[in-house]
Amino acid sequence: MEVGWYLRFGQAREIRVLVSKSGAAQIRHHVGPDFGWSVSTEPEGDHFLVTLRREAR
Repeated sequence: MEVGWYLRFGQAREIRVLVSKSGAAQIRHHVGPDFGWSVSTEPEGDHFLVTLRREAR
C-alpha cells in the first residue's frame, strides 16, 4: 500500500520509522500539519528515527 493512503486511512496515533537521511528530508517535505501529522526526527547512527504523531482535529 502506498504510504500516503496509510497515513490518511490508518488508525495509528503514532508511527515510528527508521529512514535514510535523504528519506527524512522527503518525509518532512511531504507530511506535516497540512496532513494532520506532526513530524519529529532523531539521529540514529547513519539514519534518522522519524516519529509521526496524528494531531487532534
